[in-house]
Amino acid sequence: ELNAALTGGNTAGTSGIENGNREHGIVISGGADNNLIGGSEVSERNVISGNGTDAVFQVLGVDGKPTGQYPSLDYGNGILITGTGTTNNVVIGNYIGVDVSGVNPVANAFSGVVIEDGATDNTIGGTGVGEGNLIARNGSDSDGCNLHCGNGHASYYGRGVFVEGAATTGNAVLGNTIVRNQTIGVLFRGLVSGTLGGAVEGAGNTISDHSHGNFTSPNIYLDGCANVQVEDNRVSGGHTGILIS
Repeated sequence: ELNAALTGGNTAGTSGIENGNREHGIVISGGADNNLIGGSEVSERNVISGNGTDAVFQVLGVDGKPTGQYPSLDYGNGILITGTGTTNNVVIGNYIGVDVSGVNPVANAFSGVVIEDGATDNTIGGTGVGEGNLIARNGSDSDGCNLHCGNGHASYYGRGVFVEGAATTGNAVLGNTIVRNQTIGVLFRGLVSGTLGGAVEGAGNTISDHSHGNFTSPNIYLDGCANVQVEDNRVSGGHTGILIS
């Protein structure tokens, strides 16, 4: 159980620019199971923000002279849940991508929460009072990231929640507020099962106001998925509400 931590920002939880972890805030991997990140009480909340150092690198030409400067974002997400056997972990009541007030952005450089590579039956949020996470403002403001990140992870950029892979089954995203991330609110890619919201009271997510700068992105994107349940979410703002392809 991990709660009441400031993961990535400064000691006051107000800035991550100079204090963030170079890569991820929290990693759950290697078959880890039944871990709880956060809690339903305010005193149990983690602030998981400012991870993935946002810096600038200078590119030199063949003559050794500078040709320009580009953003250099280390592949950093707020929370990464990954790997076969990594299962039944629960993330509730946290602020991911904002400061301790929940108002001001302290972006994780790439995404808020990523679940991938065969991690199963994990839950982001919940149906009880205080169990939803606030996942907002993730993705650096450097709109050129997709062109200039240079680290092979640009497809992870700016998502609130990203769940990927046919072996990544049974994961649920419930009762969260997912707003104003740089590109997509929730991206499910290549899934054969998964849940976003639900009919039970408190299960629906609020997902709004995505697509910023150079991006024309949906609030929810189901990319190559089958047998995924999307129900009773409140979706508004942004370029597109729900995209299925």
